[in-house]
Amino acid sequence: MVLSVGGNDALNCLPSLEGSATSLKQGLGWLCKIQTEFRASYKALIDALQSRGKPLMVCTIYDRVPGMPKELATALGLFNDVILGEAIRHGLPVLDLRMICTEPGDYSAVSPIEPSSLGGAKIAHSMVNAIAQHDFCERRCVVYA
Repeated sequence: MVLSVGGNDALNCLPSLEGSATSLKQGLGWLCKIQTEFRASYKALIDALQSRGKPLMVCTIYDRVPGMPKELATALGLFNDVILGEAIRHGLPVLDLRMICTEPGDYSAVSPIEPSSLGGAKIAHSMVNAIAQHDFCERRCVVYA
């Protein structure tokens, strides 16, 4: 199984990022709440998938979407930190989409948060290579790009 989630969770948090904080500490508190909620749901999902006894690989969220403000790309780090942390905790391989979808042409012109056919082909190629290389009997986190 290959798990790629979190992008829509991040999108759902956009309204929260538009709010005004009275201090940096308050703003960081809001970000902490967003990350804590995502961590709880992501951990539950990983646990549920692992209970099936099938090999599992997780994907990071790509962060080079054309036109995306750098502040939002930075905020995606909150989600990717959870994904990588859980992968390490469970010894899961990681397909790092941040290192695969690096060019504007990797994203759809219709919906830039989705991969284009080129980006999709790059992801599929990387996924096949990672699955072929990874020994799923080993319980160690390896990052593939």
